[in-house]
Parts: sequence; structure tokens; C-alpha cells
Amino acid sequence: MPSSVTKHTIPSFYACYFLRSLASPGITYIGSTPAPPRRKRQHNGDLTQGAHKTARARPWEMDCIVYGFPSKIAALQFEWAWGKPNLSRHLKFLHTEHSFDGAISDTSAWAGKPLFPSTSMTPGQTRWGKPKRRIARPPSTPNARLLTMRALLRSEPFCGWGLKLAFFTEWSWLAYQRLEAANAASMVEPASSTLELNRHSRSGKALPPLYPLAVCDFAGVDGKRMPLVHVSAQHRTDAGVADQPVKKRQSSSKKKVDVDEPPQWPETLPRSANLKGLDACVQDFDTFPSPQAAATNTDLTRKAKRATKANKEAAAAGEDEEGASEAEDGDLNGGVAAAVEPGSVSTRPLHRMKFDDLDLEESEWKRYEHVIATRLGSASTSAAHAMSEFMQDCVKRYVAAQDARTKETATAAPTTSCALCNHAVDLTRQLNFVLCPSPHASTLPAVSSTIPNTVKSVDSPCNSIFHLSCLADSSLQQQSGGEEINSSVNTVLPTHGVCPSHTSAPKPVGSWADVVRAMYRRHERFERLLQFLVRSGKTLAEHLNPPPPVEIGSPNKGKRKGKSAAAAVDAQGEETETAAPQIPSKPARARKRSQPTALEAVPTMSVETMADEVVPKKVTKRKVSKKVKGVNSTEIIDLT
Repeated sequence: MPSSVTKHTIPSFYACYFLRSLASPGITYIGSTPAPPRRKRQHNGDLTQGAHKTARARPWEMDCIVYGFPSKIAALQFEWAWGKPNLSRHLKFLHTEHSFDGAISDTSAWAGKPLFPSTSMTPGQTRWGKPKRRIARPPSTPNARLLTMRALLRSEPFCGWGLKLAFFTEWSWLAYQRLEAANAASMVEPASSTLELNRHSRSGKALPPLYPLAVCDFAGVDGKRMPLVHVSAQHRTDAGVADQPVKKRQSSSKKKVDVDEPPQWPETLPRSANLKGLDACVQDFDTFPSPQAAATNTDLTRKAKRATKANKEAAAAGEDEEGASEAEDGDLNGGVAAAVEPGSVSTRPLHRMKFDDLDLEESEWKRYEHVIATRLGSASTSAAHAMSEFMQDCVKRYVAAQDARTKETATAAPTTSCALCNHAVDLTRQLNFVLCPSPHASTLPAVSSTIPNTVKSVDSPCNSIFHLSCLADSSLQQQSGGEEINSSVNTVLPTHGVCPSHTSAPKPVGSWADVVRAMYRRHERFERLLQFLVRSGKTLAEHLNPPPPVEIGSPNKGKRKGKSAAAAVDAQGEETETAAPQIPSKPARARKRSQPTALEAVPTMSVETMADEVVPKKVTKRKVSKKVKGVNSTEIIDLT
């Protein structure tokens, strides 16, 4: 039985979401799903199989999601901790707490106590004369949900998974930005020539500068919202967004500090969970991280998604071809937001959130083609030709491996050397090596003010190849700063690192989770393409550049030519039979006899007697061919 480790794969998309009721804004809900647009419709009652807890307080709006989980079980763990922070073991006080900038504080006196204690208890009502047990309620306000999410992203083991954020409402993104700005005020920019980072987890582990990567899609998870940057000034004022920043007067009253009360999570938000409570203004939405345009699917084994009627009309009218492409479950990937109203503050198109790994897969596959062309191709051959020859060698090895007689004589696998250990790397085993760990440009936000200037993507990465274990050891040494790897701060697997082969400064820092995810996406695409080429029997170059179709005449002309040719053959056959009469073999075989045992009963009967007695009875019942009419029965040779 094969091991489950070899069959494991990272899901293309799985997210934990945060719902807030529009009827009662104080009511929230936490869940997980692989398809957020469809799940929102289920909660609102548009589709079946929705949670029974959301049957009330409809409609619901999805404020934000956390995605990028390595498995479904990992997402369920995060969901449970997010929904019940007062009971989660991941949200307990440590003996030593590290702040966002790395400052250490001694919290051994409160070790083991929850960071977010319960705010109330369930009512102890009696039912059938028995008292109901009172259970502590977790903090479920919108502010508490956002603070809990930030605490989990900085806690073990979630801080090492490379999780990402997506905001679908202006309030949730602005509240998150307010907390980020408060922490960034005390941070010092790191040096550009080293990997010293200024973001730390609660346990003191250094975090990559891109963590957590956040994008905004203010058109909503289902594309039915109108972004505030695309509405008129009156609509923005009604939503609580001012034209100019409002200076809030400081309150003279001081809150009394209770020394007996244990400390809680240090970050706080205003009590009013809306844009007006956050003192929102138009300048806050000048630059926000938005997703990039959807990548074009170049995979030969996958069909393009069916376009909607709106897309077809837009294409017919000559409009932008990046319109919304709706899948069967209702999600919109790579489209453009709603129309811009007069008086809006922004006219740039807002691309939709993509709930898959297509961008990462396309970028990783381009890197793989570049590596194959550089390592295995020559200067005269193109990248497409080198990739076609490589895949053809893989097909031959796969076909030879299916037969035990040719398994040992199969051609050797194409190999190259590792950039760290200089040992051979089998290019056909995709799960044994990784490419350049630099971040992919297609996965980064289009506009972002939170990413430091020292962090940049690489559009033309190097052609280095590393063993998975070699790159992991190199990243661990980079994180530890040259110290022992087996430190209390480090773990078995790294969280981030730079490419050892890059010579430019500053070196782009990549997430280890994205490196492993890209490896799985490349492996799946390679297996699909290999099976596709084996079934088709063609090379990759023939699929990419198919020959022009052969012109075929009309079917009527073909039929007429066929009839005339058959008539010519019949006429020629009649002439040859008249010149030299022979035995009509075909009519004799097609002839049906009423009594097939007649020849067996009278073996000495001549063929002439059969022709005189049997044939006259059958001529009146069936049509005789032209060849039979041209042969006289008296000229048939006796074969007995």
C-alpha cells in the first residue's frame, strides 16, 4: 500500500472567513470553506446547506478571509482557535512575550491564562426542572474577531505557515491598517544588506517582511458591492467617510488601572466598529493593495472556464477582455469591479480576488521552462523546442517503465547539478527539488503601502536549482544568523529565506510556504502534461504549433466521384468477363440457398444440372447482378 505522504498535496485554495451581520452589526460568525462566494450565498439562504446558526440576522457580509493553509485540517484548527479564543491553547500567555518589534516582557505570572478571556456566560435557565449548565461565551464582537485574528497570525504554529489576508469591506481593512500603523511607529527599518528583520512572533521568531500579505477586493467576495472609492461624495459621507481628516479631541478622563486584572492583548480598537468610529477619510483609500489581473491559463490539459453572457457581450462590443469569468459556483476571478459613479475619488479598475493558485502555477511553470532551456538547451535552440525535447524524453522513459522487458533499458533521466551541494538533481522528480525562492511578481499586490522598499519581486529569476533539503538548511542558517540551528527560536522547517545564488542587493526575501506550494503546483502540472502527451501520441511542439487543417471538398462532390469510379470499375469488369468468361465468385458467395445440404446429399450432381433446376426458381425472386447476366449457364466449367 503506498504511503500517504507521497499522495499528500496542498489544496489550491482553502480559507477561514469572518462574517458580520448587516441587520445586527454586533453579531459575527467564523467558518472555513474552499469556495467563499458560494459559502456566503449558503449563509444568506440563496443556496442550501448553510449553517443553522446564520439562519437569523440575515443578510451577512464577509468582511475578510485568511487563506493559504497547507491542508484542510490546518484550516479547521485555525477556525476553531479563531472562533473560541478563550479556550484555544494557542492564545495563552507565554512565560516570555515578544512584542511586534521584538521587545521582551516577563509574563510568567500570567502564564497559561487566556489572552482573550470570556466576556459573559450563557444564561442558567432551567428546563424540565433541571438547571442548565452555564458556559463561558467567547468574545464575538467585530473588534474582538480582528484582534484575535492578528494574535493567531503571530502565534505558533500559524506564524510559520505563510498565511495571507483578503479584505472585502473598507472597515475591516482600515481597522487592520490602524493597528499596523501603531506597530510600525516603533519599528526601525532593517539594513538592506542583511536578513535582520524587525517583525517577530509572540515567541520571538523572526517573521518575513511580506507576512502577512494582504490584498483588498472592495467589490465583495461575490462582486456585488460598490467600492466607496467608486461612489459619489454623498454616498461616502453617508457611509461615514470624511473628505478631510477629523481632529479628535482628547478626553480628559483617565481610566483607572486595576492591578489585580491580568493583562490582555495589547492592541485595541475604537468601540464603534464602523468607518465613522475609525475617523475614516478619503486619503485613507488612496493606496490600498489590490489583486493583479488574472493570468492567462496556458495549461493544455485544462479547458478554459465558460464565459458568462456578460463576457460574451463585452467581447462582442470590443470592451476589455478582462471581464468577469464566472464559474459554476458563482465566484468571479480576475474581473473588474462595478462601474464608476460621477464624483468618485478613484477611476482605476479594481481587479477581482482569485480563489485559486493559477497565478502561482503559471509563474512557477515559466521559471521551470526557463531553467530547462538554460540547463538542457543549446544557444541555437529556443525555449519551446528545448522544453518539447525534454518532455519527449520523459514520455519515452514513462512508456519504457510500464513494461518489465524495457524498464532496465530505458534512457536515463535528464539531470543537472544542485547550486549548493553540486550533486545531481533528477529533473523528472518534481518533489525532490525547488527553483529560485524569490517571490513571484504575479502573487504580490498591485498597489501596497505596507510592503517595505527593500522587498521587491524578481521578474527574471535566476536559473538555479536546489535540493529541497539543501535550500531548507540554507534558509535555517539565514534565520539563525549563523548560530546553531537547533535553537529554541528556530524550528525544523524555515519560514523564509533568500536565494543563495543571487548577487544583487538587497536580496528579495521569499516565503518558505510559497516555495513548497509552488513545488506542488509544478508537480501536478508536470504529471498532467506527461499523461496528456502519452495519450495523444504527439510532442509538445505539435500541440503548441498544430499543422494547418487540410482542405476537404464538399460531401456531394465526393459521393459523385465515388459513384463514377464504381461505375467505371463495373464497366471494366464486364469487358473482361466478356473476353474471358470466369467463375462468378462474388455472386456465388452472396447467393442464398434454400437447402444447403443438397450438394452433400448428391455429390455426383453436376453444376449444369443445378443451374437448370435451382437458378430458374430464384431468378424471379431476387435481383441478379450485371456480372451474372453476362455469363451463360452452359459455359460454366464442371468442377466435379
